[in-house]
Amino acid sequence: MNRILTTLAITFATLSLVSCSDDNSSGGENAQTPHIARADLTGEWKLQEWAPDTNMKKNVYLQLNEDNTFTLYGENFNELGNKKETGKFEYQEADKLIKGTYSDNKPWGDQYTITYMSKDKSIMKWQAQKDKEDISVYVRTEIPDEVKNAPTRAAVDDEDMRIL
Repeated sequence: MNRILTTLAITFATLSLVSCSDDNSSGGENAQTPHIARADLTGEWKLQEWAPDTNMKKNVYLQLNEDNTFTLYGENFNELGNKKETGKFEYQEADKLIKGTYSDNKPWGDQYTITYMSKDKSIMKWQAQKDKEDISVYVRTEIPDEVKNAPTRAAVDDEDMRIL
């Protein structure tokens, strides 16, 4: 009888250990992405959420290219109409840090840590280095042709108008 109880106890303990898993392995919102490769960033993205402005009603698209260039589209970004910015970006895989420079050689307003990438590489979250409450959530999507081909306004020298 003792042998049966001992065997049952060992079996139960083994099953308990096997069925337990780390909460971060589920791929949920709080899961840490252990490694985000440079290639994972390449593609077309839409800004889905931006904190602190949780009611952002503007369509902002970001195209990150294999050659480390980017194109940023702001659809009806302000009263002046559509906006298109280009430039170069740099990604440091070890730190998950992305930063960039616009085509006029002015740097982005901040550098960003990519704090999350979904397992299927369809969602990523950026957190600004200076203002930790500045968080952007991007969703992988195809940028509509009407956005890519929309007439854009001339560049404005006001850096506050820039999205990144």
